[in-house]
Amino acid sequence: MKRVLVMSVFDAFEYVMQHYYPAGMEDMVEKSDTYAVISIQDSHTNGFGITFSENRYCKAVLTLKFDDIIRPVEGAQIFTEEMAKQIIRFIRKYKDVETLLIHCYAGQSRSRAVGAFAVKYLGGDNSVYFKKYNPNEYVYELLLQTLPEVQEYSEEDIDALCVSLFEPDMSEEVLSEIVYTGSEYKDACHDIEKYCQTVPANGCWLSYLCDMDELSYLHGEMLSLMEEEATDRNKKKFAVYAREINRIVN
Repeated sequence: MKRVLVMSVFDAFEYVMQHYYPAGMEDMVEKSDTYAVISIQDSHTNGFGITFSENRYCKAVLTLKFDDIIRPVEGAQIFTEEMAKQIIRFIRKYKDVETLLIHCYAGQSRSRAVGAFAVKYLGGDNSVYFKKYNPNEYVYELLLQTLPEVQEYSEEDIDALCVSLFEPDMSEEVLSEIVYTGSEYKDACHDIEKYCQTVPANGCWLSYLCDMDELSYLHGEMLSLMEEEATDRNKKKFAVYAREINRIVN
C-alpha cells in the first residue's frame, strides 16, 4: 500500500470518479491506481444515500455506520470493537492495493482516526494526523487496543504452518546418517497401503486422520523429488521421507 488518503464524502466521490472513462477511451482516465475504500457513514440517517462498489480499480469496500461520538449517546451508534476488528482485517487483507481511501462526512474526525491508525499499522509516521487535526480519540484508541486480539493468519501462513508440522528434520547431521537404497518409494507405498487398511479400534479417528494428512504430504514430497535431478542430496531427502512414513505406520 503506497498511500492512505483521508477525505470527506464529497472528495471521496470525486476521487472515485477520477477513475472513470467513457467506453473505448481508457487513455483519458485521470487516475488508474488500485484502491480499497473504508466508507464511514452516519448511523442516525442510515448512511449518506450513496455506496461505493468494486470495479476495475476499486478492489474492495468496507462500509461502516457509526457516529462521531466518544461515549454512548441515545439515538447514535458508537464505534465498537467488532468494527475495529473489521477495519484491521480489511487493511491486512487489501494491503497490496496502491491506495487506501478512507472517508466520513467531513474527513476530519472519524476517518482521520482510522487513517492515523492505518498509517501506524502499516509502519509509517502518523504524527501529522495529530498536529493539524483532531481525530476521534476513542476510535483511534479502540483500534490500537483491538489490534493484539486480531491474530489471524492468511492461507499462505496456514499452509506454511502445516508444512512446518509435517516436514521432517533435513539437517546436514540427519542427512549424513541416511543411506539411499533405491527401494524407498516401493516400501513407502506399501506402508501407506497398510495404514489405509487399518481401522482404528479405539475410536481415535482424529489421530488417524491427522496421520493420514501427514502421510499424504510426505508421499507428495517424494513424488516432487522424483521429478527433480537425482542428486545425492535429493536421494537422501527421499530416504528421509520414506523413513518418516515408516515411523508413522509402525
